[in-house]
Amino acid sequence: MSNNSFKIMLCDDRTGTLAETSAKLKSMGIFTVIRRSDENILINSVRKEKPDIVVADLTSSRADLLRLMKNSKNLFTKRPKFIITSDIDNSFIKRQVMDAGAAYFLPEPYNSDELSFVIKSFVTNRHEPFLSDLEFAVTNAIHTLAVPANIKGYHYIRTAVIMSLKKQLMVENVTRTIYPAVAEYYHTTSSGVEKAIRHAIEISWNRVETDAVMSYFGSNFQVYRSHPTNSEYLAAVADKVKLTLKS
Repeated sequence: MSNNSFKIMLCDDRTGTLAETSAKLKSMGIFTVIRRSDENILINSVRKEKPDIVVADLTSSRADLLRLMKNSKNLFTKRPKFIITSDIDNSFIKRQVMDAGAAYFLPEPYNSDELSFVIKSFVTNRHEPFLSDLEFAVTNAIHTLAVPANIKGYHYIRTAVIMSLKKQLMVENVTRTIYPAVAEYYHTTSSGVEKAIRHAIEISWNRVETDAVMSYFGSNFQVYRSHPTNSEYLAAVADKVKLTLKS
């Protein structure tokens, strides 16, 4: 499916970032419209224009997005994927948003490059127009651990975990299995992959909330003076994703 067959609806009253994002997406050949963050306008626009993805601000006073997402199957003949943004960023809000049916939660502040990347990751999925259950679970796990979506390490961690689960590669032996496989996929070097993943983990460890760390690493996280090793981090994410998919 080509990029220009996708329609993205951006809903927010802060038009600056959305205008920049719209311009970036249009330069990629992705059709984009901007609408006010008002529940009635949003519902009518989705019904009329049938977008594939809707980006909307959770904290808008004129739209109950949690209720809207929960009722979206009844409201729309074609249910879009929802990317929800919010300036309130904690584990409770994230769970509320994802349980209501969002495809992605993006905390503010964000810039147009980061939002464009998140949208593009849905549009340019190599096999299907939207993420598979495995890919979605991995993406959500990395996001929960506060890895920024606009750095190389984010891509490498995501691909490493997906490969380890799909191809049963041993994450405990990252040097011989994971790094070369990811490097080949992205046409780069194993050392570049290792450094980018380590950098992403360092950023993640400084940003992530304690309850999220406990969920993935348990009491073991207390033994990490700075942050876990690449292999420990990838193994924890892979194990969490496997448990998520089983449940």
